[in-house]
Amino acid sequence: MPYPQHINNILIKATGRTTIFSLFVPHTSIVRILEAVRTIILNWTLKLEEQGILGEGLTFTQEEKSKVAGQSYNVSNFYGPVHGAQIQQDSSHSIQFSQKVDFNIPNIAEFIQVLTKSVHELGLEEKSKEELEADIATLRAQVESPNPKNGIINECLSSVRKILEGAGGALAAKLLEYLASL
Repeated sequence: MPYPQHINNILIKATGRTTIFSLFVPHTSIVRILEAVRTIILNWTLKLEEQGILGEGLTFTQEEKSKVAGQSYNVSNFYGPVHGAQIQQDSSHSIQFSQKVDFNIPNIAEFIQVLTKSVHELGLEEKSKEELEADIATLRAQVESPNPKNGIINECLSSVRKILEGAGGALAAKLLEYLASL
């Protein structure tokens, strides 16, 4: 499918290449979409059938129509990985609970040791270096605590990640990879 001319012009300007840009969608993707729609419709009709709503001859009785009048049906589409999501729609008097997995404290302690040895080799500006050292001290305190706080650990690791991303270089990349495994 070729893009509309105004979008094609934007792409030409962005890439510096004069061509006709097109969107190619594999046949399998279209088949997957159709199968997903069929599954949703089948599940919906089975649910209606359980409620005694049959719709004989492609029409519904007045009683069947009144049974579903107050119901709503929502479809949520997620385009990518979804972790720890809590979705609640059309619910009254409901409560949600979320439980996070604890950090692996020995792995974080090991990361702190590696990071501590690397601080001076990262070539950080003094302010960033001081911030990183403060984060390391906070992480160390949490690792040594009898009751480590996941929120504090998470925020410190997030801060460390931002500092390392700003540092650049092979060592920072290696540390970022290590951090991602935590």
